[in-house]
Amino acid sequence: MLAEALLRIGQEYRPSLPIVSAAFRSQFISVRDAAAFARALNYYWSGHYDDASRVALPSIEAVVRSIVEEATGDSYVDPQRTRDGHESALGVLIARLEGCLLESFRQELRTVLTDPIGLNLRNIHLHGVAPTESRHDAAVILYTAARLTLISARRTTSPSD
Repeated sequence: MLAEALLRIGQEYRPSLPIVSAAFRSQFISVRDAAAFARALNYYWSGHYDDASRVALPSIEAVVRSIVEEATGDSYVDPQRTRDGHESALGVLIARLEGCLLESFRQELRTVLTDPIGLNLRNIHLHGVAPTESRHDAAVILYTAARLTLISARRTTSPSD
């Protein structure tokens, strides 16, 4: 149903990339990531579902990373005695959002993106093991990107401000 709805929107309206990009802009979605989501949606409307997924997924991860950085301060793991520093894995980032996002939304992100017994679309598409017909996967990925536009954080000020 979601896949068909996205196709109908593209057939009926097919807004330009700048219009779609502007629609994806939000507190945690940068200009670059909004443009990537717009390109992904355009790929979807053109029937290039794998390309849509591969373009949208890294930007979804970037948006989750920016939410974590706002909520907890950093997404980087400092070097340890036996391991170099590195960016946290997406599943770890989603777990760090406990108390920051509704549990149902965190569970949805885990299921769609990282859970080995869920859809795990990030690994399937970015590791090259996606099925040949991935229209439904691409629709779910684009839906997830669109849901990220709804997240905002209230900035609080200290009493001395």
